Amino acid sequence: MEILFNTKKIDSSEPIKQLKEFKNRNDLLKDMKVDEIVDLFDEISKYLSSKNCQIKDLLVKNELGFIIFWLKKSNIKKILDLNFEDYKLLDSPKYLSKKGSIIYAKPLGLAVHWIAGNVPILGVISLFQTVLTKNKSIVKVPESFKFILSDILIDIKESNFFNRKIKDNLNILLDSILVLYISRDDLASQEEISKISDIRVAWGGLEAVENIVGLPKKLNTRDIIFGPKISVSFITKNSIKNKKDLVTLSKGIADDVFAFNQAGCNAPHNIILEKGFKFSFQEFINILKIEFEKKTNKAIINIDPMLTFNLLVRKFLYQSDECKKVHQGKNNQWNIFVNHSEKIEALDQPIFSRNIFISKVSSIEELGKLLPINIQSIGLKVEESLKVNVIKTLSNYGADRFPEIGKMSLYQHPWDGYLPLQQTIKWISTN
Repeated sequence: MEILFNTKKIDSSEPIKQLKEFKNRNDLLKDMKVDEIVDLFDEISKYLSSKNCQIKDLLVKNELGFIIFWLKKSNIKKILDLNFEDYKLLDSPKYLSKKGSIIYAKPLGLAVHWIAGNVPILGVISLFQTVLTKNKSIVKVPESFKFILSDILIDIKESNFFNRKIKDNLNILLDSILVLYISRDDLASQEEISKISDIRVAWGGLEAVENIVGLPKKLNTRDIIFGPKISVSFITKNSIKNKKDLVTLSKGIADDVFAFNQAGCNAPHNIILEKGFKFSFQEFINILKIEFEKKTNKAIINIDPMLTFNLLVRKFLYQSDECKKVHQGKNNQWNIFVNHSEKIEALDQPIFSRNIFISKVSSIEELGKLLPINIQSIGLKVEESLKVNVIKTLSNYGADRFPEIGKMSLYQHPWDGYLPLQQTIKWISTN
């Protein structure tokens, strides 16, 4: 175990001692008003977007710029209002006349976050969420993200950007956060942080999540699991009226596909068109290729040998079928697999790293039957008059997010079918 961020200077050679001190530390965060925390988040957002910020390059390189917008007061207030009928219940017990009871939303205590290595920004956002509801938080970072979060927090702590009052509150907030690294084979340390947690927040693939869930914990520890999910996009035949609409659609698809190179569960892998679509596959793909190239020119990715092998296999299968075709970018920076079949039997399995599959269905019911059991998001380009029916139908097949195409990568509430802030508190009541 290695402690990477801790506001208290104690013997760094004894991480277990630091962990124990953090657990027993006087928690002043619970006495802060929610609005004060919201103001802190807003000030952090302003700092990260200011000329004073010393870590802009780090944010850009690791695609963490989204946290600047996510931390803005307007967004946090929107999240609080969505999660709570009255978020001031997080501050103190309050009598609600229409319920005839005193109600209090009390923090559960200590949240421990296991951040996935593929899309670390989501783990960072989950940290801010547990802090927002006044829970002390320990973040276990992956090796690929080892020093990034701690560097961000250290820079914020040491900055002279904030006034005295904000700085005092900021120190209280940072005192409630501990960042550490534990190697995969250090089971004893992972068990240690699991046993002291009141909330376990887990991001990652099936094996990683199962390992976390299997760790010993207190009886009442609450698990918030963000496991492996798959997403697709769906475009109805009459939603695109002209070439301008097609260009806008293609830009949106490129934004969704290139975000974290499809590593996130909310990135689309299959793009499904409704039969009767105004434009031909070739017209659509010609514009889509242009948008993919624009994105590629801004960010070249390394293609590992296993991905190269998977692409060779999938390309061989497609090129061996007269109903299928592959359009490829230089050095496999992207690939578009097109299925011209009148009826598809199943959606193609993801390859990730900017590779998509395009096909057609005759109806939303047909699409629903093709969806995988672990479907999360369905990016939509549909007419407003059809949207409610499309959502109602496809939610019957397990989908729980229906963002607009181009906005699939935005982290919003609800997420994975529930309101996360509700999972980080316990409700206290009188009657």
